[in-house]
Amino acid sequence: TITESLTQTDTNRYTATLEFYPLSATYDNGEYQCTVLVTANTDDTYTTNITNETSTDVVVEDLPNPEVVTEVTGLEKPGEPYNLTCIVTVVDRLIVSPVIEWSKESVIGEENDISVYPMRYKDQLSLEFEFLNTSDAGEYTCDATVTVTQIGVTVTNSSVEVLELQIPVPLVEVTRTQVYDNLLAGSTLTIYCDIDIDVNVDTPFNVTTTWTRNDTVLVSNSRVTIIGPY
Repeated sequence: TITESLTQTDTNRYTATLEFYPLSATYDNGEYQCTVLVTANTDDTYTTNITNETSTDVVVEDLPNPEVVTEVTGLEKPGEPYNLTCIVTVVDRLIVSPVIEWSKESVIGEENDISVYPMRYKDQLSLEFEFLNTSDAGEYTCDATVTVTQIGVTVTNSSVEVLELQIPVPLVEVTRTQVYDNLLAGSTLTIYCDIDIDVNVDTPFNVTTTWTRNDTVLVSNSRVTIIGPY
């Protein structure tokens, strides 16, 4: 939109204004000249008209892409709090604010996951994980878009952060039915291997066990039976 106006600011002072809202790199480059014509009243036969002019060069550059960087706080470990912050920097002369979105396969909103909170502050958008689960591992993309609809211009940029999580070490405890130091031949013995998987492992997993005696792998036979895990 281009508007022009003439305003009287004092008895003999005027201001002419030409406003661009917004500027277009396609149409608005060039030399702009303001020509002033001062005419005498029609009943003044002894005062002649006068003109004057001045000009200015206007150079309009294409809208640059926004700068997008990500900051990470917290440990990349299941059960720990974690924060991904997307910081977007745009030129300070823009009349519009950038649209910022986090995505992991799809756009992340407040309704996606009760453990993830998108928080917007000025030109920053943070993903706050109350605690990490293994299902949170993946590739997170922050997209920043600046659109000036009046001139049909859209610029974008993005930043990618990869969150890799290792399954926590399981707790393993061995117990047995006979606790004596020396066992008698001919008696029975059962050894249990109890395994606890971290509660923050919420993705599918398999548990396998291997029994060894003096570094030799055991297999079931007529005397020894291996069961599980179950």
